[in-house]
Amino acid sequence: ELRRAQARMGTILDTVEGYSKDLDELRKAQGRLSTVFDVVEGYSKDLDELRRAQAEARKASSSAIAELKEAEAILDELTCRLTTRETQASALEAATRRAEA
Repeated sequence: ELRRAQARMGTILDTVEGYSKDLDELRKAQGRLSTVFDVVEGYSKDLDELRRAQAEARKASSSAIAELKEAEAILDELTCRLTTRETQASALEAATRRAEA
């Protein structure tokens, strides 16, 4: 009986030792997994920052486009005025030549 009990006890101890090794491996895996999660979290934060930067760039681009359109409208107005003045100057010059003739 004692020998059978000792054999069973040996089997139980072997099983517990196996569980202990499995537990150690599990702890190592959890550590690696934790590291992977930290890296992924870092990438996630980087991605969020990139998205914010893209949004700011879009706003800046929209503002720049609006300013360019406004400058283009001013340039068109100035071109129109210059054309009108050139036309008036040509007409005045022609009238002056006729008057001198």
